[in-house]
Amino acid sequence: MRFDGFNKVWESKQIGEIAEVVGGGTPKTEIVDYWDGEIKWFTPSEIGKTKYVFDSDRHITEKGLKNSSAKLLPKDALLLSSRATVGEISIALTECSTNQGFQSLITKSNVDNDFIYYLISTIKNEFLRRSSGSTFLEINKNEIKRMPINIPELSEQKKISNLFSAIDNKIEMLEKKCEYYQDFKKYLMQRIFSSSDDKLRFDFKDTWDKVLLKDVAFIPKKTKLTNVEGLKLLTVKLHTKGIEINDRIKPKLTKRGRPYYIRRSGELLIGRQNFHNGGMGIVPKSLDGEYALMPSLHLMHLRIKLM
Repeated sequence: MRFDGFNKVWESKQIGEIAEVVGGGTPKTEIVDYWDGEIKWFTPSEIGKTKYVFDSDRHITEKGLKNSSAKLLPKDALLLSSRATVGEISIALTECSTNQGFQSLITKSNVDNDFIYYLISTIKNEFLRRSSGSTFLEINKNEIKRMPINIPELSEQKKISNLFSAIDNKIEMLEKKCEYYQDFKKYLMQRIFSSSDDKLRFDFKDTWDKVLLKDVAFIPKKTKLTNVEGLKLLTVKLHTKGIEINDRIKPKLTKRGRPYYIRRSGELLIGRQNFHNGGMGIVPKSLDGEYALMPSLHLMHLRIKLM
């Protein structure tokens, strides 16, 4: 797929030819004078979640920078993680430094910085393939410098990076809009379900009844299975929205012998243990005609009564 007017063959390069590769370091943590300064100091866990990064969780001082292998990186440096979480990348919006879990890229003038960011983002698996280590994976500086990439002429690089930047901007705008509506929904739910604001009661003025959960729902009969071959596992977790379907088919009961039960469309599932606790979801109609399962020890199953 090419833009109109571009037909030159992309040139094969090594990363070391189009960028300077710079490692990082950590000042001695026991020396107070090395920390809490003005220089931003990133770790791999802070990289890759967003295209741009501005501030870091921790900062170091000029003295800490000079007395460690950390380097001061310029604005627009590509912060590339090279240890543990190999291949994550973000663009620095200001001067900064990193710990030793990075081999950052300072691109040369004959390439487009954003294009290299998007290109590197697509070859994470190649970074992982070239990594080694028993405790955690790591890719060294020379391996990164030797890594081959294909790049077009500069004008086409800019055309491509402008396209993806525009898409990223649209995604960011939609995410902010979605976040706004999520917050607005929470606000309305808190106001409506507290039944304390008559202005949010529409045309209904009757007092809300206080009932027990057992008055409006019941726990359905559990149909225990002796063979779960070919059936999917359903779970609900607090950090997810609704039902999770585990597509890995369960060939048999668990080693500990925990039973599984048939769950049917329309049941409200409420998590009550560990990371399931507080999660909720309704078995969707799309599961009509097929059984879905979940371990009994993790969940409470309720079917809403028809009123």
